[in-house]
Amino acid sequence: MDYDVLILGGGLIGCAVAYELSKYSLNIALIEKDYDIVDDVTLINSAIIYDGIQCENNIMSKLQLMGNNIIQDLVSKFNLPYKKCDSIIIAQNEKQKNYLEKVYERAIKRGVPNIALLKGRDVYNLEPNLNLDVKNAIYSQNTGVICPYDLGISYGEIAFDNGVSFKLEEIVEDIKKINRGFKVVTNKNKFTCRMVINTTPEDY
Repeated sequence: MDYDVLILGGGLIGCAVAYELSKYSLNIALIEKDYDIVDDVTLINSAIIYDGIQCENNIMSKLQLMGNNIIQDLVSKFNLPYKKCDSIIIAQNEKQKNYLEKVYERAIKRGVPNIALLKGRDVYNLEPNLNLDVKNAIYSQNTGVICPYDLGISYGEIAFDNGVSFKLEEIVEDIKKINRGFKVVTNKNKFTCRMVINTTPEDY
């Protein structure tokens, strides 16, 4: 086998996977179709660090809250700029008001900390220049913003230092199951590996 693990995609998720797996004694390669990693990260990333209160799915909510906690350690470890920014989700009519009440109750049951359900007048105290008719709002002190490029590059650089091989400007053309693993064909090479992790939005 050429590699234990082949990671497809050098975006934020691919580089994060490479970083985490590089902590172990594995032979790893990452394949990226562009000339550099995290090149098109803004296509699907808003730079906001959420806390999971808006997720309908319980598992996704827990993962967002876990990520919210993890990012605090990562920005310190990687020495990255990160800004904590409180957020407000606003309801402007009765239907939205009832929905936010349910979202808040669900978030409390999930154990999301540092949130509050505010009445309209309390929202104006926080945002005096708000010119909307606010019925109620969920106020969160958990959210923040980070540059996804900086985070992705940091993941990638540490993974590289830990021995991950980066195959840039390679397009995956075929993946075949073979005995004890996979054969991955790109426009430049052929690789064998024990495991393939696809982090791209495309289907190969």
